[in-house]
Amino acid sequence: MIRSELIYRLAALFPQFTPKDTELAVKTILEALSNTLAKGDRIEIGVCSRNGTYRTLGC
Repeated sequence: MIRSELIYRLAALFPQFTPKDTELAVKTILEALSNTLAKGDRIEIGVCSRNGTYRTLGC
């Protein structure tokens, strides 16, 4: 998925935010992830399943 597609999908899921707000949020999150990786730190992205259990996605 490319950035513009992510922004489009999030804007559709959260219509209470303007497209500019959605774009700024995505940009801010991606910059934070990029900065974390640039420092050599690790990023973990987790998901919550329907039954409420949490698991981490391995990369």
